[in-house]
Amino acid sequence: MSPVQSPNTESIEASMRSAGLSRRRMGAGVLALMAGLGVAGTGGRLATAEGAAPTVDATHAVAGGSVPGVGLGVSGLGGSVLGGTSTVRLLAFGDSITVGGVGWCHRDAVRSTSWLAHLGERCELSVAYAKSGATAQLLDAAPAPNHAGDFAIFAFGTNDRQLGRTVDEMLGDIGRYVSENLSAFAGATIAVAGVGPRSGVDPAVLEAWNAQVSAAAAVRGWLFLDPWRRLRGVDAASWADAALTRDGLHPTELGARLLGAGYESEIVWAVAGRMPLPE
Repeated sequence: MSPVQSPNTESIEASMRSAGLSRRRMGAGVLALMAGLGVAGTGGRLATAEGAAPTVDATHAVAGGSVPGVGLGVSGLGGSVLGGTSTVRLLAFGDSITVGGVGWCHRDAVRSTSWLAHLGERCELSVAYAKSGATAQLLDAAPAPNHAGDFAIFAFGTNDRQLGRTVDEMLGDIGRYVSENLSAFAGATIAVAGVGPRSGVDPAVLEAWNAQVSAAAAVRGWLFLDPWRRLRGVDAASWADAALTRDGLHPTELGARLLGAGYESEIVWAVAGRMPLPE
């Protein structure tokens, strides 16, 4: 695989756009967590791959219809994509890329290396629940969101894939969590994110994973988001610039800014019902 390209921070900057959880019944060894309180937890039934974080491909989300390999813009729960809402309330779940480092992600103390710190005015973070190294099994131990949301993003995959979990297992974890907490998700558009670049991994492996996630999400009536297009280089495993990643997997603060802009772009276009996204 080609090495990461040399930094060109000015050109990257020029291309950028401006951009709580309440408790449900929890089992033994589970986590107390963050909503507005920012309380970290440990333990729980988590399959982890240390040093790993989410990865993605170049498929676009689509609203109001079906495109092969791409998710629908209407939630399988019956909630349609939003039209005139000025601010989209986000429920965000994920692993170390959402955390922006190690440990837990706290809604009221988001790191600058997390894409959540770089969302624009159209997005308001209502709930954040993420842990470095987590698979979607994190949700087996998750408290219920104590705030409803308009748009729920599940950014898992890197650790699930690395640990040999299947796409159906990952989406099954997500689906169970959503169905167990319908009061928080009933009006929300459900979205899953693809995985992004990862140095040293066969690009075809990442492409295949994202294609499978996109197709399986479409069956469930969920959106598939690819916020990584500005960070991805010549193939699914390469980065567009060395300045965007600190280790070939996790974004730097600059990378997180571009990733946040990518998420915001996909969310806003989904809300406006104007898919597919323009290049």
